[in-house]
Amino acid sequence: MNTLNRFWLRLDNKLKHSPAHFILQTLLAFVSLAIILSQIGLLGRGVLVAALGSSIFVAFLTPAAYTARARNIIGSHVLSGAIGIGFHHLIAVFPENYSVFILLSAASVALSMFVMVATDTEHPPAAGTALGLSMEGSLMSFLFISISVIALVIIKRLLDPWLEDLV
Repeated sequence: MNTLNRFWLRLDNKLKHSPAHFILQTLLAFVSLAIILSQIGLLGRGVLVAALGSSIFVAFLTPAAYTARARNIIGSHVLSGAIGIGFHHLIAVFPENYSVFILLSAASVALSMFVMVATDTEHPPAAGTALGLSMEGSLMSFLFISISVIALVIIKRLLDPWLEDLV
């Protein structure tokens, strides 16, 4: 069997039968993220942009999933962001102590996971928000992620009639 046939056999069956939906939803995710990023700006927010990219995946490729609900996307990022900011201030108490930095950054993720589960707002990408803000911790970054996920939810709501679960 040649390489192209082996590749085709390994593709997801949904993709084989409906490639247009995969292409459309991926393009919608691309356009949505480009709009959000162009309107909000990125300067110094690399980790948060990664968390936002993961949220785009959840929202556009698993739109009916529990973790893709508006409550989960917004609630988890806001809660995790607040936790990250709090840990950032705690880290500042121990300047130049790398071990404390590592432990408290990891603790911010663990606490955000606990809070997401406790508040029924599970959205795994938000753990990245906690980590990013524990390391950087600026109010502007917190506003960036908050506004970005609100914009994401609005765009997703507008596009929901055309989205289907692809995973």
